[in-house]
Amino acid sequence: MTHWTPRDDLRHIKNQTKWTRDLKSETSTNIEVGLKFNFNQVFTQDDSLTFALSHYRTKIDDYMVMHLGVITNDVAASTTQAFVNRTDPVKIKGSELAINYDAGFIYGGVAGSVVDVDEGDQCYNPHILPNTQGTIPQAPCGRTFNSPFPGQDKLTAYLGTRLLNRTLDARVTMRRLSDRDSILDIKPKEERLLDENSGIGYTRWDLTLKYTPVESLAISLYGLNLTDQQYSSALGAYRSVIQAPGRSVAVGVQYQF
Repeated sequence: MTHWTPRDDLRHIKNQTKWTRDLKSETSTNIEVGLKFNFNQVFTQDDSLTFALSHYRTKIDDYMVMHLGVITNDVAASTTQAFVNRTDPVKIKGSELAINYDAGFIYGGVAGSVVDVDEGDQCYNPHILPNTQGTIPQAPCGRTFNSPFPGQDKLTAYLGTRLLNRTLDARVTMRRLSDRDSILDIKPKEERLLDENSGIGYTRWDLTLKYTPVESLAISLYGLNLTDQQYSSALGAYRSVIQAPGRSVAVGVQYQF
């Protein structure tokens, strides 16, 4: 009869973690500056206007990504899938501007952002364990499985009104995500799922109705993707996108007691 001992548990844990214990921890440096201005009684006695502007820069050293062909000391499986550290830092910079106006019975706003991601040469060390041997060069570049998705320009605008003594709130929202050529320029081309039909750039319209007949009861109606736009959402991998839902309607009821 074979008995499982705590030492066996420890050995099992070590076997599960040996391929990731030599990873370096990610470290990031973040700088963000911003300005915000609030103005009241701009056009009426009860309205307000807000401007917000910000800019940020992030540098990530030893960025960890999943790779499909690293070297281990397992002769039976000389290549496998594991996390590796990027040798070049990942640099992200972005700027955001938001303008919001609220006059009580009518309100609206617009927000835009520009984000750029610089992944350098996308090099990494495939030898994740000490004293491993293999035919892959010491510092290959490119073709990592997961990576920061290339930045895109985003624009969001909304317009709403409050009716029936402000018990009914109706709001229309537009979201625009621009196309970027760099998103489609991903190699190897024959293996990527991103192509001209992936719908990475899109415009989506949503409608929200909220009726509050009494303070404790709220009834909401959500109409999402009203034009039934076909588009894809990126998951941060060069072969990984998901098709977003089409036109959908949802109803919600909230009661507080």
